[in-house]
Amino acid sequence: MKKIYKYLKIKLTKKKYFIILTKNFVYKVPFTFSSYLSLCNEIDSYRLAKKSNFWENSFLNTSFYGFISCSPRGDDKMDRHKLDVVELLDNLLLKMKSKPRRSALELIDIGLLSDLVDVSKVKYFKNSLSKIFLPKSVAHGDLHIGNMLYFDKKIIIIDWETYRENSSFLFDYVHYYVREECLVKNESWTNIVFDHTFINSLTNDIVNKINISIPNLIFAYSINRMILEINQFGNVGKLKPKKVKKYLNLIDNLLI
Repeated sequence: MKKIYKYLKIKLTKKKYFIILTKNFVYKVPFTFSSYLSLCNEIDSYRLAKKSNFWENSFLNTSFYGFISCSPRGDDKMDRHKLDVVELLDNLLLKMKSKPRRSALELIDIGLLSDLVDVSKVKYFKNSLSKIFLPKSVAHGDLHIGNMLYFDKKIIIIDWETYRENSSFLFDYVHYYVREECLVKNESWTNIVFDHTFINSLTNDIVNKINISIPNLIFAYSINRMILEINQFGNVGKLKPKKVKKYLNLIDNLLI
């Protein structure tokens, strides 16, 4: 029995999943009906992502048994593999050179903004996004170190629930480094995107690989990130006052 308990761990996540970890496998079991629907969405997104041929085979061989998912257990101590992560991100970024460019307005569904701000501000954001052109591609939607593992001598990307087919990997690329900066400075991403030191470092990383306006990219990323987060709650009405205030402050800063 001691050997079994040594390798068996069970935890309940914020999204109401039971995560069961054994020595070699990870099982995800929904605890509520909403988490069951989320898992169904993740299964569909995972399958679409695998078909896209974009992610350089950065997938675990996940099996689905009814409402339970089962994956091999990878190494989640990612600090020792960050150079491999950077290499993967740079390889994916280089793919953006050959992608057709579309206006950010075509890549971001800003419909939810009308529930958050008045018509004049929605019009401003529509007009601004229509003038920003980004390489169109698929996107993970929440690419950060916590959604990566090291398995079979390569970086694996997990949790595909926010996957988008009509988006841009540039949003993922920026998000990874924004989240890294959030961890270092213990600040919200809504502050990091206005940090000039961070923006300058991002400029050096991206401009050498792909021709893009960093201020425009940060602007579009910020709108896209806010929309994705609101979508996770379902609609603006389900947001806590603290979240609403955070997004309104972000919008005011983007209007300056």
